[in-house]
Amino acid sequence: MPLKAIVNDDSVIAPLLSEDQWQDLRSNLRKGHLEAILPCCGRRCFARESKLGTRHFYHVRRSGCNTPAESLEHLRAKEHLAIGGAKAGWQIDVEVSGDGWRADVLATRNESKVAFEVQWSSQTLNETERRHARYVGSGIRCAWLFRKIPKGALPNRDVPMFEINCDDRSIPKVMRLPLSEFGRAMLSGKFRFCDRTIAASRQVLDLEVFDYDCWKCNRQSHVFQVSNDSHSPLSRHGDPVEAYLHDGFPKGPEYCPEAFEYLDRLKRDSQWSHLLFGEIKDRYSRAAQTSYLSQGCPHCDAIFGEHYLGKELLSKTPILCHQLVARLEVPIVVDQAHWCYSPTRSFCC
Repeated sequence: MPLKAIVNDDSVIAPLLSEDQWQDLRSNLRKGHLEAILPCCGRRCFARESKLGTRHFYHVRRSGCNTPAESLEHLRAKEHLAIGGAKAGWQIDVEVSGDGWRADVLATRNESKVAFEVQWSSQTLNETERRHARYVGSGIRCAWLFRKIPKGALPNRDVPMFEINCDDRSIPKVMRLPLSEFGRAMLSGKFRFCDRTIAASRQVLDLEVFDYDCWKCNRQSHVFQVSNDSHSPLSRHGDPVEAYLHDGFPKGPEYCPEAFEYLDRLKRDSQWSHLLFGEIKDRYSRAAQTSYLSQGCPHCDAIFGEHYLGKELLSKTPILCHQLVARLEVPIVVDQAHWCYSPTRSFCC
């Protein structure tokens, strides 16, 4: 199911036509006013849309063509990359064969050429590197897009590899970007390979409040915790950084100013005025044999140890959840190589 056909000696790429051009082409092919030929085998074809809405051409008769069939998802990925490349202002071709390579999408601008390879079936890292070398030998940069990154692959400046997220059947994504926008950004200088990762200065965190019975006096009180799903700071593009939240909040994310501000507002809210929090202060811990900032019982002032409290709250359901945005108190920069995306070109390196 190719995206490209030859019509009146002109190369036509289905996804790059306007809606009117596409409908006119389909109508004229059906009526026999035009004839379209597939470059792969030189046979006649017609035009249609897949179940996923991808415009493409198809054989009148399949026999005689040796080009392997592609999945609907592979076809859709090529479509979105071609559209994104065209929006970036590059000359776009699809299903282009060269010296030992066949690019799903080939973008050209002046002397620069960039290929996009969509790999839907499994492929080893060695095979990827071998095929990539063919592009390099032809003076072409290539980005690989996998349904599943090859085992053992690490972020690599020389062989760019990305994973396509297909949770949304209508909009495939790479690094949370719609695939067409990813292609456009790659060709617009909005990606750069960086050897380090900088955590976002503002972190989106979840503050949760729990009922809690004091271990010492058994009276009911309330405690809170602040974290996120990954328990790590997130980078500027939303990926977990190989660090701890405590690295950015030395006293703990629970004790950041934004959390205190929210708790102060909560105490003044009549709906939650019944909540009983102990004073936040330094208390001595026999287990840790030191004093540290902690939560405690509002009745007997017993320390709620950080370690034990964290373990107990894992099995509890919060009675209140609130999302807050907290500024890191200490910048976090780690040696973590990655392909950095920035719409403003404010990269990690």
